[in-house]
This record gives sequence, structure tokens and C-alpha cells, in this order.
Amino acid sequence: MPMPRRARRESATGFYHILSRGLNRENIFGEKREKTRFLNLLKDNLNECNVEIYAYCVMSNHFHLLVKVEKEIMPIFMAKVLGRYAKYYNYKHNRIGYVFENRYNTQCIEDERYFWSCLRYIHMNPVKAKICSNIMQYEHSSMKEYTGKRKNREILCEKALKLYEGKFKDGTSIGTFYREKDENVFLDTEEEEYRQYVELAWEILWNMQEQRQLQGLEILQFAESRVQFENAVKEKLGVSKSYVKRIRKQIEGELYTIQKGTG
Repeated sequence: MPMPRRARRESATGFYHILSRGLNRENIFGEKREKTRFLNLLKDNLNECNVEIYAYCVMSNHFHLLVKVEKEIMPIFMAKVLGRYAKYYNYKHNRIGYVFENRYNTQCIEDERYFWSCLRYIHMNPVKAKICSNIMQYEHSSMKEYTGKRKNREILCEKALKLYEGKFKDGTSIGTFYREKDENVFLDTEEEEYRQYVELAWEILWNMQEQRQLQGLEILQFAESRVQFENAVKEKLGVSKSYVKRIRKQIEGELYTIQKGTG
């Protein structure tokens, strides 16, 4: 007997970070017109479902949305968008079956600081994936819509545009904002979330190196300092001991690679 699905958490603010990706990591948005089609489906269903979009980014095999929506309306909106895109994709590629992996994932955005961090994370996705070197170069995110570089401003809600214009008065403030580092882990593909965890663990190790005046490998090889590192990572990230050890081994491997390269 299949297990019942866990009920989605309700955000106190009404804001959610939504992620979904292609089945078996397939590049379901591999072509420019496929990304455009998906964005058009978002736009076509906004008013009908009373959804406000504050950020979006369509990558080759997944997408990110930052939305404000009632919890009861969200599954209706997503079913329309994902269902219609799946129908289009299957017809275009002469295939049948599921297009998206499982159901979409959501993350509650409960305060203003996390809202802006999430918006930045979504816009930085193509840069972190090394698709482009500047967020303004990517055509299929909300960044160009925010800065007026796209002729049609039709997906972002008016509240989002006013909020962005109120926060950023000039190009310098925008550049500073997007160069800031995050200490949050955001909803993403499994591989990308793991990469975020590793980056935060590196920050902890660097701080320990400065405090103890030791090299990274020395900290990870001495039992006492290794335990302290693992405990700090576990407390910071809120993950299991086995996951912490996986992260520690990843960093050890990277340190050995660096050592060989400089030896």
C-alpha cells in the first residue's frame, strides 16, 4: 500500500520557493523555445489563479519560482502549468509518459531577509552553473525583467517591480547585493543542495584554520579538531552525522587534490 504524501507546510507570509525538474534529470527545457513556452504558460495562468511571481529562472532540466500564493491555490496553478507543458513536450518529442520528476517541491519563505536571499539565489543559478559569467546575460530569468532590459514585463507582478526599485537605487547597490555570500541552503536539485552544504562547510573549516593556525588537512586528520569540525557542520546545517562525514570526506578529497597540484 503506497504511503500517503506528506502535507505541504503553509508559509505564514504566503511566499514560497518552488522547484521542479525533469524526470531522470532529462533536459526538458533544453531548447530556447522550450524555455519560452514554459514562461508563456506561467504568464497565461497567473491572473486566472491569482498568483504573484517575484522571481523565476528556467534552467535546462529544472526551474525555480519565487511566488506569493494561497496554499490551496498553489497546486491548481502548478497542475495547469506543468500539465500543459508536459502535453506540449510529449507532443513535440513524440513521446508519452511523465515529464516532471515526482511532484514539485516547495520551501516556505518566512521573513524579508530570506526572501531577498532566495531571490538572489534564483538569479545567480545560471552563473553558478557556469552557463554565463553575468546574471544579465541569461535570457530566461526575471533579472532582465527587473532591470527593464526585456521589452515585455508580463510575468513579474507590479508589487515585485516596485519592491525591487525601492531596494535598489542604482547599479552599484545591485552589484553589491549580488556579490554577497549566503549562509542559507536553498531548495534545489539534490546535487546543487549538496554543493551548497559543502561550500558552507568550507567556510567553517577556513574559520577554524584562522583560529588554530593549522592547515585544513591537519584539522581534519587530528581526532579532536575533526570532531569539532563535524559538530560545527552538523549544528550549522542541521543534517545527519553520516551526511556530515560525507561532506568532510568530500572536502578532504578536494584538499588532497589541491596539495598534489601545489606539491
